[in-house]
Amino acid sequence: EDVEYDAPELGQTQALGIQQNLLSTLPKFYLLPAITDYSDEIDRRSSSTVFRRLMADLADRIMRADPRYGEIEATLNKLRQLLNPEVEGQEPQRLEALEFGTHRVSAYFYSDADNRVAFEDDVVFRQDSPYVLELTLEVEQRRFEGEWHERAHAERLEADRQRREQRAERQAEERAYRRARTEDPLEIQLRVPALPDKALTTLEDFSRALFMVLRVGDRLRVDLDGAEHLVWKRSSRTGAAFRAQVEALWNNRPLSLNHAMDPVRAIVVEPGSSLVTTVAYRLYRRVNDHPILDLDEAMHDLPGVSAHTLAADGDATLLTFGGRNVAVNGRAVESTRQLGFVRLEAANRRLDLTWDEVPQRVLLVSDRNTIARPAVVSDELNLNQKHVVELGVEGRVLSFHRFTEHPDGMWRYMAKERVTGLIAALDLDADEAGPHDVSGGYRREWLIDYETADGRHATRQVSLDYTVGDEVQPVESREFIRRQQP
Repeated sequence: EDVEYDAPELGQTQALGIQQNLLSTLPKFYLLPAITDYSDEIDRRSSSTVFRRLMADLADRIMRADPRYGEIEATLNKLRQLLNPEVEGQEPQRLEALEFGTHRVSAYFYSDADNRVAFEDDVVFRQDSPYVLELTLEVEQRRFEGEWHERAHAERLEADRQRREQRAERQAEERAYRRARTEDPLEIQLRVPALPDKALTTLEDFSRALFMVLRVGDRLRVDLDGAEHLVWKRSSRTGAAFRAQVEALWNNRPLSLNHAMDPVRAIVVEPGSSLVTTVAYRLYRRVNDHPILDLDEAMHDLPGVSAHTLAADGDATLLTFGGRNVAVNGRAVESTRQLGFVRLEAANRRLDLTWDEVPQRVLLVSDRNTIARPAVVSDELNLNQKHVVELGVEGRVLSFHRFTEHPDGMWRYMAKERVTGLIAALDLDADEAGPHDVSGGYRREWLIDYETADGRHATRQVSLDYTVGDEVQPVESREFIRRQQP
């Protein structure tokens, strides 16, 4: 019996045909609920939540963009063509009957895009004989650089490639190290029963301070409670290798390095209250035996000092230990908990160093050693005796600060400056050692500001250690004015 239907009214009835097919052609959008707890949405036991459907759609789009997905899709389509007619009424495509003879039979099971289990062998088919093939997939294969190999062979090829890449990386790193390496690297060697810095700072701050202080090529070799550690700065950029070396030292877990040791000068130092400050001071004092300035807090209570650098001296390095609000020309010094560090490019400049609290140590050195020890008649004086000391700078001395350590360990300070009038006749290019009325060991430091032959200002600090014996020298004059020779 025929059944009659009214004409459908669009908008009032359901879609004609298969509803899923119609919906699949429409654009998709997802409305995510504005909630803070998405635990129900991401529950892996449910695949119908909005969030799970959104992630499934996104994963499907990513997979379809992969070229390997296209290969799989093409293979499946070919199988469908073989097993199913494309158009109604068309006969399915079938494999043609194999001719008798030898055929190569291959079968694969893919566990992923780069691994499979295979069967490959030659099979002989004889005429008018039926065959049932049972294939055992037992040969493991792996893809290497686009080609399939037996798994063991592919692993050997992969290992060879990794070794080549690692060798190339080491060679590139070595070339970069040689380019960045300082001209005269040093190895600082010291022995400590424990690392004192662990009570003063953190591992991160300790690592940052060492990286700031060491130049490319410098090494730190530490015997820590019988275990030997090496911290070697091989790049101007901090990296995992340097941090690993510092962490090994911090935790006293020796770490082996794979780099060939290049020859460097080695200096042995005595440990101080901090490994970082000891290494920093000894390293840069060895870089230049005659600093632009080197002031200990026991020497003075000055609110600041000024110094001039010369471009001819090369780059300069400023180190400060302790102190508060240390600044150079009004700019704060980059610092860690234990030290301040500033690297200055070669230039003719004036540096005004200021602080709110006197630093324990202020050291300013240039890269080039351009001044010698002052010349004196003798390093040993008698009581009440004095010797003239040529300050040894190549230019006209404009002023100097003089710091003298006496046998009792106390320092005395004075300053002299070339001014107008009678004092202008003072010969500041030389000073004196002595006279003293107490025997013992003395040390005198001069922080000298002078004018070079081409009219530039420069600063140097020179030192002199001398001894006053017990023999009394007749008093000639304890204070005198030396006029410039005509």
